[in-house]
Amino acid sequence: MPSEPAIREAQRLLDLVMTDWRAPAVQAEPNGAISLEWEVGAHGWLKLTVAGVGTLEHGAVIEGDEYAQVEHFGDHLPAWVKEVLRRLLAVGH
Repeated sequence: MPSEPAIREAQRLLDLVMTDWRAPAVQAEPNGAISLEWEVGAHGWLKLTVAGVGTLEHGAVIEGDEYAQVEHFGDHLPAWVKEVLRRLLAVGH
């Protein structure tokens, strides 16, 4: 079960990504984290995960290239997350 801090972070993350990108699938993880996921068929996928501890973990595969990073998560979407989202969703069109 996600903690209240994880739920608050997930809502903030969802609010930030919904301003520019299509809605992700949202899932509660077994460890209490919450993930937002986008999949673009054979082109790849992106998963953003928050756990209520002030970090944003992301992993992606886009046209065979793998990405993974953990960043501080405050009031803004990190630049690298925006770039990976842009790359993923651009190849899907």
